[in-house]
Amino acid sequence: MLIALSLLFLLPAAASSQKFLALEKYGRIKRLRFYVNDKINVKLNNENFFRSGYINELGDTSFLLEGESILLSKVNAIRIDKDKRGSVFLRSLGVMLPLGGAFFLGITAGNSLINHSYPLVSENMCYVTGAMAATGLLLYPLTFRVYHIRHHPLKIIDVTIAPQK
Repeated sequence: MLIALSLLFLLPAAASSQKFLALEKYGRIKRLRFYVNDKINVKLNNENFFRSGYINELGDTSFLLEGESILLSKVNAIRIDKDKRGSVFLRSLGVMLPLGGAFFLGITAGNSLINHSYPLVSENMCYVTGAMAATGLLLYPLTFRVYHIRHHPLKIIDVTIAPQK
């Protein structure tokens, strides 16, 4: 055991590099960190959508997202999905309530059409299904946060432990 421990100290330690993508955030948590193999959602300049993928590699001024090199200066915003239990429930409601409202509206119209009763959809059913859809659409934005880079600086930080000479 003593020999194995002494060999461990005699072997030269290789310099280990630990880079991470840092998003400066003001508030309680000062910085959000993204490491290699972390999932990230980025919106680039001149694009209307978020790209989602895993970080493959971090350079000095760019990072590799699913094999595509992205410069830090080209990033416009980063989207962070809230993963807590309540947010998952809200995300489910945000998707299911509008679909449920459309489903009930369609079932009611189809039932009225089969039974030859007019109007096809009553006024009360329009209120109920509209309220379901509106509630779902209002809940969905509560499940994520978008950080715009102009307000929250994005940088790559390299914390390298170099061997002493």
